[in-house]
Amino acid sequence: MKQHKQLTLKERYQIEALLENKLTARAIALKLNRSNKTIFTEMSRCDKGRYHAEQAHHDALNKRHNATKFTKINK
Repeated sequence: MKQHKQLTLKERYQIEALLENKLTARAIALKLNRSNKTIFTEMSRCDKGRYHAEQAHHDALNKRHNATKFTKINK
């Protein structure tokens, strides 16, 4: 089973640069060795055509911080 790994700020900067060079989500995914769904989801974090790595990273951190945490209740 694959382990879930968050995108790093460095990867987000790479996505931003590759998008500026007009690469598709699939091409970016191949370059970064990630799923094209991951890249597409990441691209949809920002307004269409205006992806900013720092803003996307900030939004992702906030979403992770504010997420409901799973707590196991023992009886």
